[in-house]
Amino acid sequence: MTLGSAPEQQESGASARALASAGDTGTCSISTISMTYTRTRACIVEEAHVNRVDPVKSAGFTYRHEIDTDPRTDTITQTLTIGPKSLSGATTASLDVDFHCRGYCRTENPSQSGSTTFRLGDLHKAVITQKTEWTKGVDSSVITPHWSFTGKLDGVKVADVTAEKSELDVRCDVDVMTTPGCVFSHCRPTCTMNHKKYPAAAAHAWLVQNKLPDHYGLRGHEPLTFLADDVLVPVPSDSKKTLVDHNRDTICPTAWKRSPLATMSPELGANDVPSCDEFPFAASWQSAAIPKGWGQERLLGHLG
Repeated sequence: MTLGSAPEQQESGASARALASAGDTGTCSISTISMTYTRTRACIVEEAHVNRVDPVKSAGFTYRHEIDTDPRTDTITQTLTIGPKSLSGATTASLDVDFHCRGYCRTENPSQSGSTTFRLGDLHKAVITQKTEWTKGVDSSVITPHWSFTGKLDGVKVADVTAEKSELDVRCDVDVMTTPGCVFSHCRPTCTMNHKKYPAAAAHAWLVQNKLPDHYGLRGHEPLTFLADDVLVPVPSDSKKTLVDHNRDTICPTAWKRSPLATMSPELGANDVPSCDEFPFAASWQSAAIPKGWGQERLLGHLG
């Protein structure tokens, strides 16, 4: 039994193109064998092939595997859609999957719609949904999802194969918010600034990234550490003010006046009002407004 691409054979049912319907989200709206992932969603489209030598029998399956994480929950949801691709020398073929994980995690029993056993000419699909829960609940740790597949021809098990993708390791933590969240740790989100529309802001970001020694946020260097909008100022202890608002108010106080010599904002129209924002640092732990005692990471120095 093998996973991955194989020579073209006569198709008896749904192909990868049929498995990817028009209603799917962007990462799964694909029709070729591939793996794509974002910060919170992954999609694997592959094929599995089951072969028996004596007597000669073979079957092919195509499947789409969606994995969804959530930065606001500790649950990973997997949806596997299996369809028939080819069948030769056998009356029936089946492909079953078991879900596993390594790390602080617990797998729930999957639910299934449709049979994973197919006959020649079948057009139905089997949809299997499974949830995995991060169990540590504190600090952070990595979960590695992996799977085992069992292929059968005419009810007889032919082979087992296991699979995992290191790129799809999931990091779960409570570092950003007080509630757990999980994301694909290999995905580093990026922000592209419109330098034509906002030349002054883009120029400032370029200077910060390229001229400061730590080069935070510059590709190939350390990324900025996201600061969620539910983190409150620690002093005083009963404060209701968010740290993001504190950063903006400190760097951009209302008492500051825009210099009349500032001529780098041709994008401002007649009805636009000049504004100040510590973008993107206000929403990061690298903001210069965060005192060192509050957990500020080294970048622009600190206040106090």
